[in-house]
Amino acid sequence: MVAVLAHCPWRDGQLKSIDTTATLAVKGVQKVVQLKPDPKRPPGQTPIAPAVAVVADSTWAALQGRRQLKIEWQPGPSGSESSAALEQQAAALLDSKASADKTPPTTRVRDDGDVDKAGKHAARRLEATYHQPWLAHATAETMCCMARIDKDHAHLIVPTQAPQRAWAVVQSLTGLTPDQIEINVPRVGGGYGRRLDHDYVAEAVIVAKSVNKPVRLLWTRDEDMSHDWYRPASTHRISAVIDHHRHVIAWDQKLASASALAGRGVPDDRLWTSELEADQIPAGLVPNYRSDWYNLASALPRGPHRGMPQLTNAFAVESFTDELAHLLRENPLDTKLRLLGEARQVPLQGGGTLDIGRLRNVLSLVADRIDWKQNWLRSVNGLGIACWHIGGAYVAHAVEVSLKGNTLGIERAVCAVDVGRVINPKGLEGQVAGATLDALGTALNLAITFKNGQPQQHDWKDYPLASMAQLPDDVEVITVPGNDRPPTGASFLAMPSAAPALANAVFRVSAVRVRRLPLMKELLRLL
Repeated sequence: MVAVLAHCPWRDGQLKSIDTTATLAVKGVQKVVQLKPDPKRPPGQTPIAPAVAVVADSTWAALQGRRQLKIEWQPGPSGSESSAALEQQAAALLDSKASADKTPPTTRVRDDGDVDKAGKHAARRLEATYHQPWLAHATAETMCCMARIDKDHAHLIVPTQAPQRAWAVVQSLTGLTPDQIEINVPRVGGGYGRRLDHDYVAEAVIVAKSVNKPVRLLWTRDEDMSHDWYRPASTHRISAVIDHHRHVIAWDQKLASASALAGRGVPDDRLWTSELEADQIPAGLVPNYRSDWYNLASALPRGPHRGMPQLTNAFAVESFTDELAHLLRENPLDTKLRLLGEARQVPLQGGGTLDIGRLRNVLSLVADRIDWKQNWLRSVNGLGIACWHIGGAYVAHAVEVSLKGNTLGIERAVCAVDVGRVINPKGLEGQVAGATLDALGTALNLAITFKNGQPQQHDWKDYPLASMAQLPDDVEVITVPGNDRPPTGASFLAMPSAAPALANAVFRVSAVRVRRLPLMKELLRLL
């Protein structure tokens, strides 16, 4: 059987009324099943949204039956929320002045030295605010699952990033023992963190049990886009103090966002871990460094997303570093290298060390490949550069862009990575190129907005993935040999530094500083 769904527009809402008469009259429709969230759901398992499943003997019949449903839904607590209101909430938190009314951060993630005292010795100051939107996963294939549930056996064919978690969902819903559950995992069809959650698996099991037949559950594109576990938006406010020797002596970064870990069994004092890193650049490199996280109260659905938390923070930090270079009227590469300092090992609070020499090296490699020294100030095109580190691996991007009227062209994208020993060179090159294109496309176009608790984007026309014409013809990948070092991961290593390198290049070519993503919408507004 084939099952398609009509989800409640609000994940925390409920069904108010339903008339299935016309649906059941559609030829091929066999049954209509109501799905309700389980209040006794085991901790850590993703809740399903209230939904109605139309079960039929073909996809066409199921879709026609869904179209005939007469449903009235009732909103939950998120029904009054909007992305605009959340941004205003963030602004109110971050705009608090140093007074008796100052709002303390939800979590002070890091506090080195004395930022306030260092500010009294400032030769120059710089402050900037960066906004990044909500994002959907937009997987190439929508959520789907085949489930056959018998008395003493369950068989699922499901694209998932975490088969063990899928198994736990099946076990909790059926009570079967481990040796009675069989899960086959085909090619995932796109994951990016979405298939770490298994609401669609739970739905398939519930429907299969209800009709007592094998069921192939399929989400339509509009359901997939409208009922995601979104990456939350973030607002970053960064201020820096520069001394008379042009050194950054204090760095104060405030981030306001709704934690992606909320409601997932994570202690309140660890909710910040999905939003930023205690050891992200330039922590440990500036004598006085402070990092604060402010929690935004929200009931909107959110969850893991590719590149979290490095993606949002790298854009803010590396864009701000470029702004520092402009303030000081110097080569941005020189500013970055001076901020990093000489090659050395910097202890990380999370364990291990940051190898400044390796980070400087990937920066130098992309600068040399794109001929930064000759072209960053003289070329008619714009050049931008950025770097980052993740879990013992190091990455840098250099991007060249052109601007003809309102048409932005990404002429070149160069990426250097140092992941220690390379096990699969072609695999690494593919990961780096793919992640670079993913990050560039995301930065250019993508945003989810909410109104009355509902996403306003439902299809590719509302959520336009980057076209081939918008992206570079090639991603030039430089791999640093590292046979004397243990290998590290590279899944999304090349994502964090791509977007800030792009934004910095846009500033060079247009004199427009983009502090809000998606980039194209903001650039066209500012030009």
